[in-house]
Amino acid sequence: MMLYRLALSIHVVTAILGLGRVVAIAVIASRDEPAGAGTWNTLQQLVKGLTWSLPIMLLSGALLEYASGGAYHGAWWFRLSVLALFVLGALSGAMRRALRKRESTGDERTLGLVARHARIMCAVTAAAAVLMEVKPW
Repeated sequence: MMLYRLALSIHVVTAILGLGRVVAIAVIASRDEPAGAGTWNTLQQLVKGLTWSLPIMLLSGALLEYASGGAYHGAWWFRLSVLALFVLGALSGAMRRALRKRESTGDERTLGLVARHARIMCAVTAAAAVLMEVKPW
């Protein structure tokens, strides 16, 4: 039971501190004013932290599954939540690529891509959180 509580704590803290960065990315990238060097550095740091939080979410989720004796692996809410994590990983990678290629793409287009990906990530994160809490199936 102690392992389960530890894994759950890690999972929740990572969701708040790690995935919570997505909202900050969306807000910063959605600003109407032109982005300066500080904005680009901030976005890169936020995306970098987000990238590290996703494997921690995966590992802590796997540890939760292990600590529960495999109680969740057959549930659709669990499977969809794992799928959502992989979608978040793909969107995070797309944001990193967009930030890396900003000079060739242009600042406005890059901000638009990052903002759109961040908004989608917010929706996916919210859906996964609801699935894990409600456990509908």
